[in-house]
Amino acid sequence: MREAKIKLYQYEELSEEAKQKVIENMQKDDSFLMYDWYTFIYEDFKDRMYQEYSCTVDDIYFSGFWSQGDGASFTGSISIKDYIEKTKQKSKYRSLYKYLEEYEPFVDIRQQGNYSHENTMYFDDHFFLEGTEKQSDQLYKLMDEIEETFREEARQLYKKLEDEYEYLTSDECIKEEIINAEYEFYADGRQPNF
Repeated sequence: MREAKIKLYQYEELSEEAKQKVIENMQKDDSFLMYDWYTFIYEDFKDRMYQEYSCTVDDIYFSGFWSQGDGASFTGSISIKDYIEKTKQKSKYRSLYKYLEEYEPFVDIRQQGNYSHENTMYFDDHFFLEGTEKQSDQLYKLMDEIEETFREEARQLYKKLEDEYEYLTSDECIKEEIINAEYEFYADGRQPNF
């Protein structure tokens, strides 16, 4: 049996060149983010959507961060009546609101396609039966508003995800992770494979 001694170094003991190599390697392979780093952003988003619009968010999708088709989208549902109440628009949609007092139509928010950006979301109103022409016009106007509002919310969600990812993969944050986790390296900055 052969026994060999290997010298390993803490990050602070490496040369500046080796330190930079360590940071660059970790930025290329973000597997050091061994947890769902986006969980708190998801939870905050779901809570906020319910508080502001009474929208129940079921699932969130995103891809990122520097390719065509990247973005965020979500699925869920919302009562049209609850949306009007939460956004304080009863007087604006007075005729439609009278209809909503008797019926409970809702909007189903779904995701389609292979991408995850805001334009992959589609909105389908359910149980809007024969209302007056004015009520129908107000519903279509409101549906356009809901679509644009929620697409903007998806864009803002993506921005928050991107900002958090950029922070977590920044030189400073990676350095902090390396030091706190007490990673060890060869003198040239490579990590041992054992």
